[in-house]
Amino acid sequence: MYKGMYIAASGALLKQKQMDIISNNLANANTTGYKKDDIAFKELLVSSMSGIVQDRDEILRSSEQLRSTGNRADMVATGYIYTDFEGGGVVQTGNPLNAVIEGEGFFAVEGEEGNLYTRSGSFTVDSEGYLALPDGRRVLGTGGAIKVDEGKVEINVSGEVSVDGEVSDQLLIVNFEDKTKVYKHESSYFTTEEEPQVATASVRQGYLEGSNVNVVDEMVTMIEAVREFESFQKVVQAFDELSSKVVNEMAKF
Repeated sequence: MYKGMYIAASGALLKQKQMDIISNNLANANTTGYKKDDIAFKELLVSSMSGIVQDRDEILRSSEQLRSTGNRADMVATGYIYTDFEGGGVVQTGNPLNAVIEGEGFFAVEGEEGNLYTRSGSFTVDSEGYLALPDGRRVLGTGGAIKVDEGKVEINVSGEVSVDGEVSDQLLIVNFEDKTKVYKHESSYFTTEEEPQVATASVRQGYLEGSNVNVVDEMVTMIEAVREFESFQKVVQAFDELSSKVVNEMAKF
């Protein structure tokens, strides 16, 4: 009886976590350069009690199998919350301070405790004439923060930043071999302890990359998660009522 309750409770907790992730994705559907999160789960009893340790790929495969078959016969637990780095839609803005990376890679920007990385190319010029993001973090070039002042800014396909026809610096665009070790810092920023590699991607001026959140897909997944959460909740309540009934009946003997 209690095993059944624990199975249902573990499923409800997982669905609650999944709904939190979907809600955050939807809230950032219009955030430039945002990458959505997803959740993979593993069978807790099979993996834990048998002593089997699942790596990331095994957890993801197990998660897809459980979703496709609708298997709810075992306790489940969060196995892996991961970021989907698939590219978002590209929109032409015509703004010379906007840039998009075509291919894999990240813009490097200044952080409080080291560099941060982003796919957002919604640049601006701060009060001291440096190329920056809207929150004030300065964009890095191969020579440090990029100074542009008030001249006409041009960014070519290799990432070179020119001001009034004179090259100022080149955007520092990097990539990472193992993106499972690239973690979200906040909004569309990422952090990692991995050694950055120079990316071979090209840059297009006057465009922005949107988020990779598909609102319709996320809403459908949320509806499914809510329904499954309610089902798990009803099972827990049923087991609780049954447990109380058993205790009351036993008290009569």
